[in-house]
Parts: sequence; structure tokens; C-alpha cells
Amino acid sequence: MLKVFFTGSAREYSKMRPIYVEITNILQRLNTELTWHLVKSVDEKINKAIHELTVEDWQKVYRNMANAMNMSDVVILENTTSAFSTGYIAGVAISKAIPTLVLHNVNTQHTFKTSFIYGINSPYLTVEAYRTVNDLYLSIKRFIELYSQEKDTSSFHLKLSRPEKRFVDQMAKKLNISKIQFIRKLIKDQMIRH
Repeated sequence: MLKVFFTGSAREYSKMRPIYVEITNILQRLNTELTWHLVKSVDEKINKAIHELTVEDWQKVYRNMANAMNMSDVVILENTTSAFSTGYIAGVAISKAIPTLVLHNVNTQHTFKTSFIYGINSPYLTVEAYRTVNDLYLSIKRFIELYSQEKDTSSFHLKLSRPEKRFVDQMAKKLNISKIQFIRKLIKDQMIRH
């Protein structure tokens, strides 16, 4: 099952919530596992006004999001309402070689055509525009199918020396990811460079 980190902007959350719910429903229908559930996460905080959140609250949110992203196979961002946080998340995901889908609705007043996101040249970034819920579904479905772990995987046996294994163990622990995620990250980093 593909693990998906899904988020969007909290800036116009009330206005965007119906589309965030729709994306969550699409991801559930496509049999994915959400590592970060935007709607659930924000709805839990809605009782506490944004201006009342403390530095410690924001640090906890950041840690939780970082941990969720580290456990994810892919990232999906709804970016119709652009915000620093969504751009930052896209940048972090791409730097970690996590395939990232950025979605935006072309029916809004926002002029996404001039967005900074189009300047990013990365094999890990896909930007898709949508007009309808069906467009949204098809974009997400194509992306999920492309990166589905069950679709095209292979395995091999890897023998490591004790120092190599110790290094892998230490780095995985330091980055708070599994050993296989660390090894995949090393491979993906090399793929980007070459």
C-alpha cells in the first residue's frame, strides 16, 4: 500500500476544506495509506485559534509533519491557495527525493501560471492543473499508479561490512527513517546527480 503525505494551505482552510476532503476521499478510494491527514489535523486544531498557538504548538506540528513525510512514499500538495508552508513542504520533499504532486484549481482567481513552483526542475516534481473533481481524480490516480510500490518493484540481497551496517543504522536513526528508506534515499540522491 502506497503511503501518502497529503497537505494543502491552512491560509484559506475553510474555503478549501471541501476540496481537501474530496482529495482525502480519492486517496482512500485508491487504497493508499495517509501518513499525514490534513483535514483531521487541522480540524483538531480548529478549536484553538491560530493566533493562540504557541511556539511549542508549532514545533510539535512541524515534528509531526516531518515524521509523517519521512514515512511517506509520495507527497501530494493542493496548492490553489499558495502559502510559504506548502512551498517549503514541496522543497523538503524534493530534496529528500520523494515524488511530489502539486495540484491547483484553474477556476480560481489566483494566477498560478506565474507561480514559483514552475521554476523547479526536478524528476520528483509533477504539477497538475484541474477544473473538475473528475480531473482531480484522474491526476491523483495517474500519479498514484506511477509510484505504486506494487507496480514495478524488485529486490536483491545486500551484504554490508560491519562499519557499513553501523553507518546505515546510525544514519537511519539520526534521520528517523527505516534502514531501507535510508538506502533508497542514497540511491535516489545518486539518481538525481546522474
